[in-house]
Amino acid sequence: MTQKNITTHQTIQLEQRINDYISAQNNLEVDSKIIVAVSGGADSFALLHILHNIAFPLQLIAVYVNHELRPLEVPGEIDTISNCCQSLHIPFLSETVQVKQFAVKEKRSIEEAARILRYDALERIRLQHSAKFIAVGHTADDQVEGFFIRVIRGGSRKSLSGMTRISGTIIRPLLLENKKTLTNYLTKKKFSWCVDSSNLERTFLRNRIRLDLLPLLEQQFNPSIRKTVLHSMDILSTEEDYLADKTKQATEKCLSFLRQNTSKQADQITIDQRRFLQYHKAIQNRILENACWKLTMRPSYQHIQALSQLIENPYGGKELHLSDGVRAEKSENKIVLSRPLQSGELRGSRKSLSIEEHLIDGVGQYFIEETGKTLILTNVPSNHRKMQPHASLLVDSDKIIFPLQLRSYLPGERFQPFGRSGTKKISRYLSDKKIDAKKRGSIPVLITDGNIIALPGIEIDDNFKITDTTQTILSIEWQNPSKNE
Repeated sequence: MTQKNITTHQTIQLEQRINDYISAQNNLEVDSKIIVAVSGGADSFALLHILHNIAFPLQLIAVYVNHELRPLEVPGEIDTISNCCQSLHIPFLSETVQVKQFAVKEKRSIEEAARILRYDALERIRLQHSAKFIAVGHTADDQVEGFFIRVIRGGSRKSLSGMTRISGTIIRPLLLENKKTLTNYLTKKKFSWCVDSSNLERTFLRNRIRLDLLPLLEQQFNPSIRKTVLHSMDILSTEEDYLADKTKQATEKCLSFLRQNTSKQADQITIDQRRFLQYHKAIQNRILENACWKLTMRPSYQHIQALSQLIENPYGGKELHLSDGVRAEKSENKIVLSRPLQSGELRGSRKSLSIEEHLIDGVGQYFIEETGKTLILTNVPSNHRKMQPHASLLVDSDKIIFPLQLRSYLPGERFQPFGRSGTKKISRYLSDKKIDAKKRGSIPVLITDGNIIALPGIEIDDNFKITDTTQTILSIEWQNPSKNE
């Protein structure tokens, strides 16, 4: 077989491989609409031509995203892509994003900012055109380069496993192909492509890996380093699938999520400490990593280790300040992860909840918004003279003058606990009851004519207890919403 015939055969094989992959996707039907991200480089141009030439028919829409980073090259790239799309009868769209401004605002690198905005733009267009997927031109070479980026910067097993051929609405048909195969394909077909000058700038880590590190490793250490890395990534990916399944099972058993409306992200995550500690350290770390991502916080190795120490050490601190305003609080065999500060605040501890003064006009139910609980005052038969601390607090109604006041206790404020001969600071009393300091502000005091009647849900003042001479009784309940529903 001549070299020409070999090249032709390889070209046919490439298109057949991609055709087989596309036709095997269960959610892709004949004439499915696909957004094709085309930068003008060899990889994305090869992707566009291959998807157009394969036997499985698709409706393609080519999209170019202008990052406004190379103003001198962009017009030429747009013209080249536009001309190509016209010859192939493929619709072409161009979208502009403000990468530099976004990078400064969000404190991200130019590379990361460009990636975020590029995918945001592609997803908007996909939704506008009701397309199934966004096809991107990532290759096996991109996998290898990404592996070394994560090794250098630090990464988990999942990140070292690399990209998958399909992830959500993103599809990567060329992920198993190398760049040389694609350039040979374009050359054989006599298709042109553009050269991005930024790919030669060594200010970007990926470029230094491509231009310097990989050639050095191939020349001096392992000529097959790319294939070796891809094999290792395949092993990591298989193991990652197994661990991800085990982590999902463990997460369901020891994490609970509080979400707002229909948001997929959690507002608060509670970790059951006892169940969590039953798992192997590897699963524990993955559970904590997932919890951080659910709060839209990017976890680092240091974050995971600090959280582990908080959970494992019974004599350590009770609160941990993580990045991006996330706090971890430990109490009663559970750890709560949340963003307790006001929107935009990243530093400082959560301020203790306080109850503004509420006027209580008479018997009835009063929802206290700050706490999410309800105060219920009820007249009960006068023969209920025995205290019922687990059901409600009973006091002598004749000693009470409406309206009452309900509020948080004041610094230094005292009352006389039931059955005691003297008074005690409320703060000290709550401390003796092992009530967390950050929760004490949500403990109400009920007051009549300047005198404390009770701490609803906890204790009455001895001066208002019912006696043999009591004629009328008032029941005081402090209930969670679920008890009223």
